[in-house]
Amino acid sequence: MDLGPRGADTDVDRQAADGSRPPKLPAARSLSELRATWRDSAIRAFGACVVYRLAERARAAAAAVWARVRPVVDVALAAVDTVAVVYVMRGAFQHRHLLAEARRHLSYVLRGRRHGPGLDERIVQAADDDYTRPAGRRMMTANLRALYPRDTENQAVLRPLTRARSSPAISGPASPPAP
Repeated sequence: MDLGPRGADTDVDRQAADGSRPPKLPAARSLSELRATWRDSAIRAFGACVVYRLAERARAAAAAVWARVRPVVDVALAAVDTVAVVYVMRGAFQHRHLLAEARRHLSYVLRGRRHGPGLDERIVQAADDDYTRPAGRRMMTANLRALYPRDTENQAVLRPLTRARSSPAISGPASPPAP
């Protein structure tokens, strides 16, 4: 029994699957709306007392864990992460770009807690000393051989994943059609 090319069967399968799906919601809901829906569903299923006691226990357990765990900042790892992110986003960059990314890295790692004075500058100094090279007129770029020593040995020139800074941003139709 010959069923023909597999492509024809997959089109029919897709149509059947699409026809049997429930309709999509008209718009995405926010996280707070989803949480409220989930809370209401849990209360209907298990009762308000059980849900609120479970939430209290979870908060207490989380507070106990956070009290014991202190986030640690690895300056060398932060320097690599900082240079890699700035290089991918900008290609060529200045000290201020590294400093801003180092501060973002610290706020993420420390979960909003304050850091010691000068830690962001130490990260930038480590990044500058070990993972950057001059690109001209006070600009720097990543030293890819230092960042990725095994990956760049036999490859052609790696280009940053950014558009040319001189090209205009795309914001809609360039001009009205000619009559």
